Amino acid sequence: MKKTKLVIALSIISVCTLFTNCKNSSKIDKTDVDKTITKNPEWVVDLIAAYKALDKQRDVASAILLFNASEKMPKKNWENYFVVAGIFASNNQTDKAFESLDIALEAGLRDIELVSTYPDLSKLKDDSRWNKILEKTKAKKQQYIKSIKNPEVLTILEEMWSADQKALSKYEENIGRLDSTATQKDYDILFKPIEEQWDKNRSRLDSIIEIHGWPGNELVGEDGAKLA
Repeated sequence: MKKTKLVIALSIISVCTLFTNCKNSSKIDKTDVDKTITKNPEWVVDLIAAYKALDKQRDVASAILLFNASEKMPKKNWENYFVVAGIFASNNQTDKAFESLDIALEAGLRDIELVSTYPDLSKLKDDSRWNKILEKTKAKKQQYIKSIKNPEVLTILEEMWSADQKALSKYEENIGRLDSTATQKDYDILFKPIEEQWDKNRSRLDSIIEIHGWPGNELVGEDGAKLA
């Protein structure tokens, strides 16, 4: 699912900021793992193994590997715990799912839209603890907004990102309807709205940069910098 891929991608980006030797994270093989054993701390080796397991099968076993590896990291990574929570929830491991969400919130999770619409968490919504998670998420976002220099620019970046993801999701939905007779031109036509959205976003980002400079952590916080 699109949001699942997004969260895992964000997780890899965040981990790479801690692990500067991380290269081609999505294409790690056994040789890479062997090299890290002598050069890097235990948490790096465990994290790579967890990502490999997750890539093969999104099950409780891979979730436990990722959870345990994340516990060893020098800085908590909310994306890891969020992915783990989704896997636990979809496999009826409710208590573990809520435990992981609580840790994710403490580690920086504050995207209320992501939490409330993430498909893997749907089984938690009938639990009395769910509303408390939503309340905590909203409170974290409000606290975050107060801490950054320009919330207005952050809102613009969030709108740009949302429009981008909707265009990509629509494209995937449309190409799923194509059959084996589809030509490259058919794909190009369906891809055109994405290119148009990218052009709009590029123009808006250029305007932001012209007025404020690059939207980094100081201007829009860590979340906004990632979106940019």
